[in-house]
Amino acid sequence: MIIVDDKQVEALEARRLAEEQEQEPPPTYASLHHGGVVLEQAPPPPISVRSAAALTVSSSPTLNSNASSPSISSPDGANANGRNIKRVNHLAITRTHASIKESVLVDPSLFVPVFLRPPLLPGETEESRRNLRIEAVHGNVWADIRVVGVGFGEGDRMFRGLGGSSNSTVVGDADDEEDDDDGSETVIGAPVKRERKGKRVFMQLKSTHGGIQAKIHGPPNRHPVVLHASATHGDIKLYLPRSFHGPVIIAHKHGLVRFSDALAQELTTFGEVDGIRRCFLGDFSVWAKQVEKQKQRNKEKEKEDKAKDNPSSNAGSGSSSTPSSPVSPSFKDPATLFGFSKDKSNKVHKKRSMPTTSVAEWANNRSSGESNGRSMLEEVAEQSGLGAESGWTGDELLVEVRHANVKLQFCDDAAQTPVKSRPTTFLNRIFGF
Repeated sequence: MIIVDDKQVEALEARRLAEEQEQEPPPTYASLHHGGVVLEQAPPPPISVRSAAALTVSSSPTLNSNASSPSISSPDGANANGRNIKRVNHLAITRTHASIKESVLVDPSLFVPVFLRPPLLPGETEESRRNLRIEAVHGNVWADIRVVGVGFGEGDRMFRGLGGSSNSTVVGDADDEEDDDDGSETVIGAPVKRERKGKRVFMQLKSTHGGIQAKIHGPPNRHPVVLHASATHGDIKLYLPRSFHGPVIIAHKHGLVRFSDALAQELTTFGEVDGIRRCFLGDFSVWAKQVEKQKQRNKEKEKEDKAKDNPSSNAGSGSSSTPSSPVSPSFKDPATLFGFSKDKSNKVHKKRSMPTTSVAEWANNRSSGESNGRSMLEEVAEQSGLGAESGWTGDELLVEVRHANVKLQFCDDAAQTPVKSRPTTFLNRIFGF
């Protein structure tokens, strides 16, 4: 047995501490970072690993970064975290016994060969083909949908900080060539002149025995979207962009309809009859201005047609011609869309024939196969003029649920923003369910 002297052990420990104190201190954090990159030659001491990791994470850009400089995602689908999402058009995803979770970048101007396009639905044509269709039977639908900006296919960069020209002009459809409104807007500090609106993106989200949760967003000059979301036995929760501007029609049978506080302030409700709620999100006066302009154009066109076909205009000619029929206006009055009509005295009154069937009758007809595969909202949209005949070229939202709830809010709403609803059933009012 060897007995070690305690004094000798203390002397060895004191010598070791003295040698450690004579060594140089570890390098500073400033020397470890050069241009936002951590140098591997001089790793930090063990006691500061947590601090070095925090600095490394903060130097990398993220989508949810709260730094002073905003994170910008490129228009070609490369977001701030480096993930590249390819553009798609006429995309269809259907599953029977599985859920669907997709992140897509929709570009309506992207050309897709006919042989690569999905099969057409009953009653669908190549002209009315949807740009995006996601359907699940026994599963949920999660979709993160981003819409490209107008003029992206013509080289518009949308963001001036990514190589775009500062005086580029957004080009869209020729339907609004005569519109003299000033459509200038600011995109990250640079003015963009919007001469005409782009193509509308038609999307359909459907689930039979599952729910739907979708987020629609895009740059400030995105294409208008027309979204039809339908679910039978599942809730629908939609995150709309703050720039959404257009009619919102919600048909529900058993369930609640909820809006966030921020969205409710921008929403105008025109009524709820037979389970169909008709609303408008944004400034409704814009639609009225478009209608007045189109009415004036129709009057001028009607005068020109009458002048051409009027027999009195041909001097010395005894031939008579049949007067032309009045030109049917392509823009319908906004009151017609929301279930109102005007008589000869120009008084607005409620249309009793709109809709032709209630939610219960429509459900019975659909179960018996009498609806020919059409949804109630499609029938309502056709009767009310919603769509191409309504004259509205902006955003549209059609939501259809039977035994579930609906929640609508903006994409940039706070995480804890309450989505309020009014109890409708007796048990809800008594017990607060």
